[in-house]
Amino acid sequence: PTFTGTAEAGSTVRIFSGGVQVGSGPASGGAYNITTTSALSSGPHSITATATDAATNVSAPSGALSVTIDTTAPAIPAVSASGITATTATINWTTNEASDSQVEYGTTTAYGSSTTLNPSLVTSHSQGLSSLTASTLYHYRVKSKDAAGNLAQSVDSTFTTQAPADTTAPPPPSTPNLAAASDTGSSNTDNLTNDTTPTFTGTAEAGSTVRIFSG
Repeated sequence: PTFTGTAEAGSTVRIFSGGVQVGSGPASGGAYNITTTSALSSGPHSITATATDAATNVSAPSGALSVTIDTTAPAIPAVSASGITATTATINWTTNEASDSQVEYGTTTAYGSSTTLNPSLVTSHSQGLSSLTASTLYHYRVKSKDAAGNLAQSVDSTFTTQAPADTTAPPPPSTPNLAAASDTGSSNTDNLTNDTTPTFTGTAEAGSTVRIFSG
């Protein structure tokens, strides 16, 4: 990382992490801008600085700056799709550390669409998808970035939207016919019977439920 600050003009500033020098540079015009020459390991660091003037006099150490190095992206152990309808779905996932939320989705692994980034840093994530096409296979993956800027992406997953809702009423069924076995007496076609729970037959739209009414 790069550290900035002020020091005596013309002095040489040395940057230390935990007492170990990790970089140095000039205080040009009384300001320094120094990028460490040694990579800092992951974890917390106490950063201090000293200034050495032209006569090689060394200042006391500066106050300490606490810096945490985090180079590890969040883990995404579980991803799922729920609440799937003909036009909507909800994508849910978890991360092992607080991070933001976004979903990429589309009908191919190129995706092409994405949800609005939710910048809230959470470990339990949920994003809704809308305006989907019915009876369609969708690909999706989730993205989460932690506070340090490390980005994690899940592997590709899929779901299929439901068929569109059937809002068309079926045509009327045929007029009920008293089944011959229920038409008792001398004729089995006169619709005169002593059967109090007769059976009726007829035709109707395949898969529909037929209800018989009296009166």
